[in-house]
Amino acid sequence: MAQTANNYAVTLYELSIPKEAIQASRELISAVPQLVKVLSNPLVQFHQKEAVIDRLFPKEMTAFFKVVCKKNRAAQLPEIFDAYDLYAAKQNQIMHAALSYVTPPTGQQLDGMKNFLKKKYHMSDVIIDMKEDKNLIGGFILNAGGEEYDYSFRGRFNKLEQQLTRR
Repeated sequence: MAQTANNYAVTLYELSIPKEAIQASRELISAVPQLVKVLSNPLVQFHQKEAVIDRLFPKEMTAFFKVVCKKNRAAQLPEIFDAYDLYAAKQNQIMHAALSYVTPPTGQQLDGMKNFLKKKYHMSDVIIDMKEDKNLIGGFILNAGGEEYDYSFRGRFNKLEQQLTRR
């Protein structure tokens, strides 16, 4: 199923639909979850689904939604939009990273992390999702490109503990 969502995401990207239309459609799907249920319901006839699509979604997105409904993939719309974001970011050389911290980093520290990741992964931009985690005791953990950079006190403590128990 994930591969199907990826295929539709690539198609959506290649259609060169304005980002605003895609975002408006995504927000509508998120705000009204019953919409996905209606569009994926086999008891609702296709011409009724078409009428809903034509009334609610941006004009640039209607053909895409009709194909998705015709192929009985409407239940995967949230997945398709998530896959679209990942694919579009990759095509535009934008990396997503996750930062867990105890104390929020300064602007200078955040810029340093972004520059490090841009150089290492040859990206034009880095978006860092930040989350506070008091369990780290201090420091931070940065996850990017399938790697984890653990500079937390908890991580250092665990590493020291492992080294001491191996002896």
